[in-house]
Amino acid sequence: PLSATTPVTSADGGSYRLVVSQVSGPAQTFDLFSETVGFGAAAVAEGSIPTPGDARGALTVGAVKWTGTSIEPYSSQGMPGVGKPDVVGPTYVTSNPEWPGTAGTSAATAHVAAAAALLRQRRLALGLPAGRAELRGVLISGALDLGPDGADPAYGAGMARLDTSAPRVRLRVGTGRRRVVRVRAVDAGTVRRVQVTLNGRRLGTWRRPVAGVRLPSGARGRLTAIAEDMAGNVGVRSRKVARAR
Repeated sequence: PLSATTPVTSADGGSYRLVVSQVSGPAQTFDLFSETVGFGAAAVAEGSIPTPGDARGALTVGAVKWTGTSIEPYSSQGMPGVGKPDVVGPTYVTSNPEWPGTAGTSAATAHVAAAAALLRQRRLALGLPAGRAELRGVLISGALDLGPDGADPAYGAGMARLDTSAPRVRLRVGTGRRRVVRVRAVDAGTVRRVQVTLNGRRLGTWRRPVAGVRLPSGARGRLTAIAEDMAGNVGVRSRKVARAR
């Protein structure tokens, strides 16, 4: 047969070994899954997405911790060229105070489902198509690419998001010998961080939308302010600064 399922066998505690033997035909390769038993070091993440997540019509969601960009080790992965998972969503989140720090692909999937509902509501209000194909296309095309460039078997198209607009950055440099650089980032969402560099060298990083820093004595060159929001959008503003007289 193309696939087979073993019956549940009751057993006492202890270590057991599974043996699969081929009795006829040419050599074959196969995938072994278990719903209850972990395979330890022998486990392979590639191709571990189970049904119904491997269905073509399903929007399959992986999990990434909301404060980072790395796939969680428990998040199932697809196969190269198959297109699963489609996107990833945030996990270790608190949407209910009774369950702080909820983790798992269950939390990530709920976020993406809510994003799809908001997207559908918005598109209907604007008179735009809001069917399954349109919602799927917008979520995938607007995802923040994570991991290797392009879609991959771990992150899919990347982190699903509705906010795809970069912060607007304002950059001003004061006059005088001890010049102060002032930065303000304006965003429809929440600004994650603001950073100022001079000729590629970091002068400071702040976790707020407004920041100020003094330029080093005699500083000149390319001054750059970078603002990133919680959706991963990045806004940049640069200008040249001359040596103070």
